[in-house]
Amino acid sequence: KNIDLVEIDIELDNLGWNFHNYRILNLADIHLGQWVNPDYLNDLVDYVNTLNFDLITLTGDYVSYNMEDYDIALKSSFKKLKAKDGKYGILGNHDHWMGSEIIRDIFEKSDIVDLSNDVVRLSKGDDHLNLAGVDSCTVCADNLDDVLAKLDENCPTILLAHEPDFAKESSQTGRIDFQISGHSHGGQFII
Repeated sequence: KNIDLVEIDIELDNLGWNFHNYRILNLADIHLGQWVNPDYLNDLVDYVNTLNFDLITLTGDYVSYNMEDYDIALKSSFKKLKAKDGKYGILGNHDHWMGSEIIRDIFEKSDIVDLSNDVVRLSKGDDHLNLAGVDSCTVCADNLDDVLAKLDENCPTILLAHEPDFAKESSQTGRIDFQISGHSHGGQFII
């Protein structure tokens, strides 16, 4: 199978030493049924599980245009995903169009924490990191004010946002250190 793993080193100011070499894997824009079939997704998950990442994030658009045939396959694959510090996800625009309640149910049954407009604080020893998420801004489900109100101001923040152009809004707060997104399918350029 043709699976590309792209590793990027990121430095965050004020990130404690206990998070040094912390590894996050992000999966986005699976679009099950349109470009990816259930067998391929299953193989992808098996591969991901061999990589031993600390955390897995999922940043939306798990299906494209037909949920009926793919909810069982998506749940089966997501349930198999393994990461030492857990799995956290948000929804994309297609997830809302096809049925956000179904995706949220799949998250719950697959032990994926739904971070849509929410925050969790990750801890390693005495060091902490905010992991936050906003719901899809394409469908006006985002609520950055709720997220900001929940942030621990004494540690850096990583934000999951399906749409990369949400960085314009999130960066203006001065409280988001890094944003992980999908949506553009690898084609985010500003020249």
